[in-house]
Amino acid sequence: MQTVTRRITQQHTNDIDEQIRLLKEDADEPNLLHGNAMGELPEWFDKEKFQRGQQFFNANYYALFVSKLCGLFVILAIPRVLKILTMTRKSSTPSTAFKRYMSTLGHMLTWYNEDITDKESGAYKSLKAVYAKHSMANKRGLSEKNGSVSQSSLAITQFGFMGFGLLMQDKLGINVRDPKDLEGFIHFWRTIGYMIGIEDRYNICRGTVEETKETCRRVLKEILWPVLKSPSQEFREMTSALLKGMWAMIIFLDVEGFTAFTYELTGLEINKFTNWWSKAVYNFQKITHKILCSSIIGHFLRIFLNYELWLTVEISLRYPILAYLKFGMPNKSTLETP
Repeated sequence: MQTVTRRITQQHTNDIDEQIRLLKEDADEPNLLHGNAMGELPEWFDKEKFQRGQQFFNANYYALFVSKLCGLFVILAIPRVLKILTMTRKSSTPSTAFKRYMSTLGHMLTWYNEDITDKESGAYKSLKAVYAKHSMANKRGLSEKNGSVSQSSLAITQFGFMGFGLLMQDKLGINVRDPKDLEGFIHFWRTIGYMIGIEDRYNICRGTVEETKETCRRVLKEILWPVLKSPSQEFREMTSALLKGMWAMIIFLDVEGFTAFTYELTGLEINKFTNWWSKAVYNFQKITHKILCSSIIGHFLRIFLNYELWLTVEISLRYPILAYLKFGMPNKSTLETP
């Protein structure tokens, strides 16, 4: 029995090794021309697990939102991702970044709240729209010799949406009431990955909870750490645009403070603060998540923050008044809705 267990463990290790090798290789593969987004759900799809993942997000709306913002921040350090975003010219200034990432947020919230099995639902139509955009960027990147939207870049982007939520529950105050919550969360993102064209051998959510955690740990340490330790000027400019843009929704966002919070979350050293406000924002963020980790006070704070952020997001998606005041953009029909 022990021999069988060791063999299974070794096979899983080998599978993760191969997956990390593929992600590091980051080859050009124009696979998006023949992906799965326009087709049927995979045979392994489990609606109950998928809905469990949706419920898990909504029960941890605030903490998982922060985890995703941190995730989007770190994947901008990946050269191919940065190159594609630079090519599209839709994320390089605070105003364009606001529009792009609010559109992304709108799509994601649709996936989390609607029935993906209904082809007339907003979620299904949203996935088709996202797939079409990736296909266009893929073709443009290849034609302009900027590289394709590779399987690796899609899988690492997948990490951006779920990696910290899976790995950093204790640091972010994410409440896992049942082990099945994480199974559902992973299944949710495996399905989303499949539907936007990620091949199963690249899909970082294809294994068990522990296997997926190990894959995410290795993505963080072996792929993201090296580029985060020596960030490019383009990365600094793009993340600054991201955070300054999202300020129009979350006014306490500070570039230096949130950068420090994210770097500490990844396990990397942070730079000394250059001003008291950034340090205050950083400390406030840390204290908030520390309180969320407590059982009693954290429960009530979670309810409050979930509702407060939900309301803020809904208002910003429909009436981006701060964006209008800050960037001079129209306060209606600004965002691309699913």
